Amino acid sequence: MSTTPARVSVRIMEQDFVVACGPEERTALLAAAELVNMRMWEVHRAGRVAGMDRIAVTVALNLANELLQQKSHDAKLQSAASLIRTLRIRVEAALGTGLTIVNDSPIDGTLAIEELPQPAPASGSTMPLEAYTPSEAASETESEAPT
Repeated sequence: MSTTPARVSVRIMEQDFVVACGPEERTALLAAAELVNMRMWEVHRAGRVAGMDRIAVTVALNLANELLQQKSHDAKLQSAASLIRTLRIRVEAALGTGLTIVNDSPIDGTLAIEELPQPAPASGSTMPLEAYTPSEAASETESEAPT
């Protein structure tokens, strides 16, 4: 089902503009227009730039710069998250938690990981480690003590 674009009127620096957008984009368009209007008034009030077209270009450049800085920041966060995942996998592999490194490429930093089969519990050990509490250990020690 295709939807026809809606015509949305926005007001920026006392001038009206009609923009076509999909109905699902209307709220975002109005928010963007408000941001542009606010930034253009800030530049105008500061008196740094004269003329609406120059103010618009200044604001566009400032917003583009902020967007590029945010993208760079996001890429650094993604890189850090990837490094943390890689280190976690290496630590888990070193601790024997069921993962092993099959191919650790120093060239491109990629890892190939395989899950190892879990070892069978030792004989006589039927309780998982997490469920074994110190109070249970004390009661077992008391029952094994010679009388």
